[in-house]
Amino acid sequence: METRKIVIVDSASNQKVVVDTDATNFGELKRAARAAGIDYEGKDWLEGITKTSPMADDSLLPTNVSYKGTITNNLVYMLTNTNKKIRSGMDRSAIYVEIKKLGLAEEVKKTYGKNYTQVSSANLLSVIEKAQKKTAKKDSNVAAPAIKAAEVRKEMENSCSCEERYGKIVKALARFISLIPKEVLDDASKEAKKLTPEVSVEEVSFSDADLNNLFK
Repeated sequence: METRKIVIVDSASNQKVVVDTDATNFGELKRAARAAGIDYEGKDWLEGITKTSPMADDSLLPTNVSYKGTITNNLVYMLTNTNKKIRSGMDRSAIYVEIKKLGLAEEVKKTYGKNYTQVSSANLLSVIEKAQKKTAKKDSNVAAPAIKAAEVRKEMENSCSCEERYGKIVKALARFISLIPKEVLDDASKEAKKLTPEVSVEEVSFSDADLNNLFK
């Protein structure tokens, strides 16, 4: 992975840091963030363009993302306090992020009869906390089976070598390719590039207004 710029914004402190990194997964990004002096302990990560959150250190970071008609590998992450430990002293922007992330805009409107931007922070926090309690109860019921299934799947993947999975097909293809003259392989490679043109990936910059729009 070529080096790319990843903007990391802490909603609590409004700190914004641009990290130049070749990270391809969440674990590598966290190491780059730590080296840049970012305190991410106890915080959730939300990518603003794709609206995705990494779930584990081996979660792959988005690539070839479409943004304003451009394909880019630059990303923007918002850090917010972990849902289970929301503090009553959260600033307004952090509360808005939680409302959007948890999909509670309609719930707030149903409860208070108006848009969440017109509801007090105390009432918004009340809605958030109720939603978190429901989520925590649901998670406690499914967490163990989910973890066990993931462990079994990982063991199966690790136990299956390439030869075991593809067997005779891989050997046959390798034998066939070894018989093809190098000149023919080179010509075939050139033709393949014409059929599947490479995606043009560009550098993009994010203004403060862009960042606000991404996490509205």
